[in-house]
Amino acid sequence: MERHLNLVSVASQVEEKRIFPRFPFSSLTFKASCNNEITFSIADISYSGMQINLKNGKHILKENNIIDGLIHWHGREVKVSAQVVWVEGDRIGLSFDEEEQKNVKEFLSISNIVKGLRPLHLHSLGIEKPQNLKYWLKAASALEVFVWTYPNGEFEKFQFVFVSKFVEWVDGKGIKTGSIGEKENRETPLYTENELTVSMDNDPDEVKLKFALDCLEHIGDDKLPSDTRGFIRRKLSN
Repeated sequence: MERHLNLVSVASQVEEKRIFPRFPFSSLTFKASCNNEITFSIADISYSGMQINLKNGKHILKENNIIDGLIHWHGREVKVSAQVVWVEGDRIGLSFDEEEQKNVKEFLSISNIVKGLRPLHLHSLGIEKPQNLKYWLKAASALEVFVWTYPNGEFEKFQFVFVSKFVEWVDGKGIKTGSIGEKENRETPLYTENELTVSMDNDPDEVKLKFALDCLEHIGDDKLPSDTRGFIRRKLSN
């Protein structure tokens, strides 16, 4: 089913909605330095900030507070300091200053992220996934790769969602790139979904395409078959 809805044109910028299945558990966590008993899961992260959810303990954070702590992921960690931008109950939005952005960008290098990629399509996770979603790779909230097929097995489309970057190929339409803005969590009777707002580039962005290609080169056969990687590589290179 075509789920690309709600095209919005704003001046010269075009925003499009994309809806994806959402894996509701994150291995990316943030532990506050002020209190070792307070741990947050990281629902969304980019080089400029992150959204965190309280996992245990209690917080008294308010807008404009500064919070220090460690981001943990698969045995690696990075120390960060961030400013509270907004608070909605146990969900908090944080922003990084320029110096912290450098640390986060290094922590979220392609090689580090791909090491944490999980082939969700190979596991029964208690989540009902769309039938035409053939491959689904996820590395916490930093990288996701989706590959969709027609009922006959031919490739229909693929997407890379990398931090704030978006790359998509659709059969008959070609390659598009964009920058990810707002994410909206949506609940349906079938599965949990994320709705992304993407500001589309007028023409495919070579930098974003290179990110996707670099990610692909780090992905092995255990996560994505070589023939599928070859097909994706050709489309990204064209």
